[in-house]
Amino acid sequence: MTIRRVKRVLLASMAAVLLNENAFGQAPGVTGQTCQGLAQTVAVSYTSNFSNKQFKAMQYYALCEASQSADKTAFNIGYSAFSLGISMDEAQRKQFCSKSFADYDIESTDYSFSKNIFAPALNTINQCLSLAGRQWIIDMRPVSKDVVSINISNQSGGGNNLLGIDILPDANSLNCTDKPKSFPARITSTDVVAMSCSRKPTAQVVDGVTFTSAPEATLILRVAEGSFPITLAGYTSSALDQIKREIESAKEAAKSEIAALKKNMAGLATWSGNVHTGGEQCPPGMYATGYSNPVINNAGFVGRGTITCRALNVLP
Repeated sequence: MTIRRVKRVLLASMAAVLLNENAFGQAPGVTGQTCQGLAQTVAVSYTSNFSNKQFKAMQYYALCEASQSADKTAFNIGYSAFSLGISMDEAQRKQFCSKSFADYDIESTDYSFSKNIFAPALNTINQCLSLAGRQWIIDMRPVSKDVVSINISNQSGGGNNLLGIDILPDANSLNCTDKPKSFPARITSTDVVAMSCSRKPTAQVVDGVTFTSAPEATLILRVAEGSFPITLAGYTSSALDQIKREIESAKEAAKSEIAALKKNMAGLATWSGNVHTGGEQCPPGMYATGYSNPVINNAGFVGRGTITCRALNVLP
């Protein structure tokens, strides 16, 4: 059956209310809550194979570029959905953005890659909020990496028309079941579309390693207010990818541990003390960097003086 009659209680079970419904000037019961869920779905589909460097690059783009022109509500939803870290006040943001992304060891390729994901995601969130303001509720939930469920309803008194559904790059990119058989389809709070869309990944063996991949596919919902795209990110994965991610995580953890050790050694970075012939030397874990105030004894040898030492892991 294409359009299913369901009770309002099913709509209430979609996503937890995360946004104030009055912020959108909507009738009671219609909020931007599903835009939060949609954003999280989009984020997960793109970032499941993200490296730490790509997350860092996206955080920089979001804070230092996107935040300056994006709608604040849409930006906050996107920033949270992509798990880009703690929020910053304006003073902190300006301080963070006073440096270039290169100063944070972010490569231009990672920056461009992250920008090309976050910018379209913001556009989708904006459109979602706009449709929510016109009583549309569009809820997309991942069932698996290649299957999503999509529920569409309209909470206005007489409902509204879903004018069509397009699939890109071609109609065979996604197989959607229970979608309307003809358009326009009248959508109300009880006459809703509840469909699922799936794609078929392909597997290829290269040098004994199986690579699974699926191309990007976009579902476009056409309503009177405009077109609303929902994109499933393409991917290529293998067992090696997981190993690479674990190695990168281990490297990042090691860097953090080294930084912590250097910080702890800061108090021992230098040491000075008097030494006597055959007596005191640099403490363990330190090396001599200088000798001063030598005192020559009657035999013509240095009898005492001041030696300066430095921790082995701290360069001069």
